[in-house]
Amino acid sequence: MELRLPRLESSRYWQQVRIAKAIIDQEKPAHTYYGLKIQVPSMQITGNVYAVQIKPINFLYLVGFQVTYKIAVKISRKEEENNNLRLSIKGGFAEVKVYNYQIGTGNLEVSYTLNEQEIKTVKDWYVAIDNLIDRDATGSISITTTYSESKSKPPSQLKSETQSQEYTFFVPPGLKIFTKQEDKYVDGNTWLGTEGIEAKK
Repeated sequence: MELRLPRLESSRYWQQVRIAKAIIDQEKPAHTYYGLKIQVPSMQITGNVYAVQIKPINFLYLVGFQVTYKIAVKISRKEEENNNLRLSIKGGFAEVKVYNYQIGTGNLEVSYTLNEQEIKTVKDWYVAIDNLIDRDATGSISITTTYSESKSKPPSQLKSETQSQEYTFFVPPGLKIFTKQEDKYVDGNTWLGTEGIEAKK
């Protein structure tokens, strides 16, 4: 699914994402999944965003239990598709935090295990693909969530549930970030942050 915003404003961006996610979650059949692509008219790194389904948990009945949620993501691409991508797991609403990421070519894998506090307090989780180069990027992405319950005394695994979502993706050409080689910055058209600006002075 695709959402077009009139301009890029950080607070409004995530507000609109949350509204769109709430509407889609309310209207879609419970057994289906979706990917949400956000478009804004500005110079930016292009990418796709996918909602991750985290089941609400009632911790009141889990006294004495350990609960974990693991998000695992894998990008698969053909050998000739060697675009530099960034694969991220993000959570939060007004202030979105990156919990884990990987930048590279070829196939990428990243995972994150939520602690009990994060399961309770962080309600919105996302997987993002960012294209860091000036060519199209295509491939497939699989997102797996594993919920598990265990007991510490005596140690035992009580329950484990896994859900998987798979998509094919297309990300149009994005910005190419400069890389540092010894004391020079090469092979790019955009600085990420202020490091490159400081180095040019």
